[in-house]
Amino acid sequence: MKKNILIIGTGFVSYSFLKNLKKSNFYNIFLSIDDRKKLIKFKNSSQINRFLGNFGTSNYWHSVSPTNGPKGYFNFFKNFYNINNVNSNMNLENSEMLFVPRKNFSLERAFNINVNSLNYKIINSRANQISKKKNKFEILFNDSSKIEVDNIFIGTNILDLQSIIFKNLNIPDYVVYDHIQTHLGFVKRDQILNNKLIKPILSREGYYIGYESFNDKILMLRPFHSNIKTFGLKKFQNFGKSKIEIIKEIILSLSFSKLIHAFSTRYGLFFRSKYYSVFLQERIKLKDISIERKLSNEDIMKKLSGFKSLRSNQLTSLTGYSVFGNHQIGESKMSPPKGVIIANIKSKGWLKGVHHTLLNCFDAYNNNFET
Repeated sequence: MKKNILIIGTGFVSYSFLKNLKKSNFYNIFLSIDDRKKLIKFKNSSQINRFLGNFGTSNYWHSVSPTNGPKGYFNFFKNFYNINNVNSNMNLENSEMLFVPRKNFSLERAFNINVNSLNYKIINSRANQISKKKNKFEILFNDSSKIEVDNIFIGTNILDLQSIIFKNLNIPDYVVYDHIQTHLGFVKRDQILNNKLIKPILSREGYYIGYESFNDKILMLRPFHSNIKTFGLKKFQNFGKSKIEIIKEIILSLSFSKLIHAFSTRYGLFFRSKYYSVFLQERIKLKDISIERKLSNEDIMKKLSGFKSLRSNQLTSLTGYSVFGNHQIGESKMSPPKGVIIANIKSKGWLKGVHHTLLNCFDAYNNNFET
């Protein structure tokens, strides 16, 4: 007899779990689609924090992923981006490289899933309450409907988990982490020791560009084609914005340098420059986020300590402006109750400095319940 399973959330992580689950014939699959349409931004900022609704914050994902990861990840990476031919000499599986696709993905196309097929029972309402009743879970939805299932996969944003009431269930305590990306300053071309960070490898599907990792941080370099003396937060703060907002700002600015930067970042055509922007991305506790944050010169040099891609880590000009991510992760020493998977609660120390969305998808794809 088939078991009933409910998947809460319809973003990349939930679809990754669903992609593997649909190979199985053990479950009747219920899919809860969030009926809200609410965009939440960081306080006093234009940066997107999360989206509540169908597809969730996946609607705003930048589509950038590392090529290296745990065993089996590289095959998942290739399937996800539909990459067929990879030059083995590039050794992408074991290299610190980021992949930037030419095209952004739709969930259905990336996972070859049609949620409107007869194989899924769609509930167009968000889950409000989950109760444990003997060996079953009862779920009450916002439209007052109810169902009972044997297992639950929760793929919602970790910040929205608290909107669900759990009865007779011990959900583990967790600490929420995010990524912070800081523009540390500028470095001259002749001070760069690792050319992989400034020379993209172009492919039919997109391009690959190197990064350097150290502890829970990664270092990235991008060409800068404007006056470094006029650089400010607004010229950097695209991260966390929607594509429409970015395009609108570029057009209204009438700035050729902004256009060049956007074009090179999107398509990997890095024109040689005298100066390169130095970016550092690292994990940070969500409670420590401050939109007004700007690093001191001393803090910037401490952040650079340990990296080897720059000659003596001496920057021509220091900036220290920071922006924040929008795919938060909870970390805990405990596990969710049996029969429940909470995709965005990880073991302590899971989040590193590198882009993590596809790594989280890979975890979800490999997660399963005992049948």
